[in-house]
Amino acid sequence: MQEKRKYIRYAVEGSVILKPEDGASGSIKADLADISFIGAGFFAKEKIETGTNVSFEFTLKLWDRPVTGKGKIKYVHEVKRLDSKFFRMGIEFIDIHKETIRSIINHIQAYICAAAKKRAA
Repeated sequence: MQEKRKYIRYAVEGSVILKPEDGASGSIKADLADISFIGAGFFAKEKIETGTNVSFEFTLKLWDRPVTGKGKIKYVHEVKRLDSKFFRMGIEFIDIHKETIRSIINHIQAYICAAAKKRAA
């Protein structure tokens, strides 16, 4: 089966704080699952409805500073993870500094290549 995605998703370790912009109060903390040039996936204990605009702040293990921006929730799936109910959600970036995302992805790719070379040695 051929991949339909335009951009590769990279598994990452980190967290994200999401703030719905629909007037709902509070924020949701989630674990990052993956990131691509146009969006990210994460696991949260609370659900945000598809189509909701959110502001976010990512903290990545491989990146030394937070990444902020705005996005739209594109999908929500209920999943079991570690014997608990979670929501796997995906966000499409709407407003984010594209050079920052490009730099993060380049950094992830360099890390993957370095790890592969180390294993091969």
